[in-house]
Amino acid sequence: MNGEAPDLNPQELQDSGVKEEELGLRQEEAPRPVGGNEDQELKEKIARSALKTLDDLVEDPNQFRHFAQLPNVKEALGQLPEEERNEVFHRFRDKYREFPGEEEEERQIRQYLGQGHGSRWQARTLQSYRERFPGRPIEEDKWKQVVRFVREELRFSRLEEYKDRARSVKDSENLSRLADLQVPIYRRGMAAIEALEGGAEVGDDVALETISDNEGKRILSQVEIQGDAYGGERLTKEILEKEGLFPKHKVRMGESTIWFSSSPYKLGGGRLATVAYVESGDKMLARSYYRSNSQGIWRYMPEYTVDEDGRIDWFGKGFEEQAVTLPVQVQKALSTISQDQASAINVENPELVFAGTAHQLSEEEDKWLSRYAGSTSEGYRLGVALYLRRIYPNDYRREVAVLPTRLEGNLYSAHDEKNAPGQVSLADPQENPDYSKQIAGWQEHSSLYGDISIEVLASKNDKLKFMFCRDSRGRVWIGGIENSSPIQSTGLRKSWIDGGDLTTPAFEYKTRKVDQTGGYGNDNLRVEPYVDMWENYLSKVPMIQEYLHARRQKSFADFPEVVK
Repeated sequence: MNGEAPDLNPQELQDSGVKEEELGLRQEEAPRPVGGNEDQELKEKIARSALKTLDDLVEDPNQFRHFAQLPNVKEALGQLPEEERNEVFHRFRDKYREFPGEEEEERQIRQYLGQGHGSRWQARTLQSYRERFPGRPIEEDKWKQVVRFVREELRFSRLEEYKDRARSVKDSENLSRLADLQVPIYRRGMAAIEALEGGAEVGDDVALETISDNEGKRILSQVEIQGDAYGGERLTKEILEKEGLFPKHKVRMGESTIWFSSSPYKLGGGRLATVAYVESGDKMLARSYYRSNSQGIWRYMPEYTVDEDGRIDWFGKGFEEQAVTLPVQVQKALSTISQDQASAINVENPELVFAGTAHQLSEEEDKWLSRYAGSTSEGYRLGVALYLRRIYPNDYRREVAVLPTRLEGNLYSAHDEKNAPGQVSLADPQENPDYSKQIAGWQEHSSLYGDISIEVLASKNDKLKFMFCRDSRGRVWIGGIENSSPIQSTGLRKSWIDGGDLTTPAFEYKTRKVDQTGGYGNDNLRVEPYVDMWENYLSKVPMIQEYLHARRQKSFADFPEVVK
């Protein structure tokens, strides 16, 4: 390409994988030229045919005015009697005064947004490309992904306008329907962004490097701490240096680098935490990571709430627990650093160190997050998350996908239900684990499971990572599934995967009021408030069975990378 923005003609869009029928346009439906040699009756017939095509094609009144200025359309309009011509304009003017019905809305989602220089789509695509790749010539593959992203962005915005109308008249039924229509549009847009930005290769393991104290202190001098005051005091670089929490270890993942404090510190309640320093552009940002007592998995802490005494009473989970779970490479690095729990240090004010890098939730935010967590409607959750991002922005909400990526297959079921274990599977065989592709392995400890051996396997197409966990009872479960989306300033990946029933834990929550077992819990093995899911469920999931079959001839001890 020569560096100029291409016209968005139908063939270009078809080449980029965008189907013309998705856009509501077929090339042969374009308005036809009107010749000057036909008699008046034929001219009027052709004019009405062209206008009918426009009526079917053009979804936006502004777009109609643009088309009305084209020579052929202008000539077609000129062949009609003035009264009929005025009626055409009035029809388009009034087209969107009434809220569209479902069939009309579906048609509008497939709208054709304009093509060629000067169209809204082309202008927005060029603007977005320049923002993402400043000063660089236009590359065809990147241009096509930006085309897709902007298409979804414009569709999403159109639906947002209709949602505003529905809110203004308290039309909850249409509001809910429109929110649900936004979900697949949001996911397609996120997929296009990820294809543009790339990420660390799934198959890459990462070496943990150690740096000198002087280098660590030099890096600390560049750090920004963006957290709220805790107990009336702000965390400072001087406090971190005094407590010996300056950078000591680092990992590189693609273009991202994360440093960790020299040792984890004791947070209380048996938890370990560490200060991470994430390189983001020309900034170095301090973040708090902690090891979950129950799951033995390291997570990022974006926010928290306090009790009446001003002490932390809840660690925020962001949008969901999977959305604050750190990447596999970080998990392994932190496991190595914290292997000897006796080496964890005591700091003078661990809660200040921990909370000082994070955001204290207001009552209003906490209320909306509770609504997000309590809803089973993805459309509603999307609306709540985008509202929080707009009204209460922070790095986590700006950078991390507000909805999970969902895999194709028989993985998802109704709230508090589960698919039959024998039917849990991925649709694409290439997304299944390749049991010969071990990426990494390590050991962790959990108050719920005890010692856990973790083995990470790549998928057959190298696009996914599966974190297989095994406890001292021999039970196996998939602790998480990860993609290769870019690392953000929090140390998290941009998108996160909901594995559905495939990532059922070996212990699931069950009380008199809440039962997350789907009826498959084994009450004979209970660690309150959790019950066993191996006996009746996980042991019957085909992927777990395949994993065990692949490892049947060897014990975990035969894998030195897994058990140290």
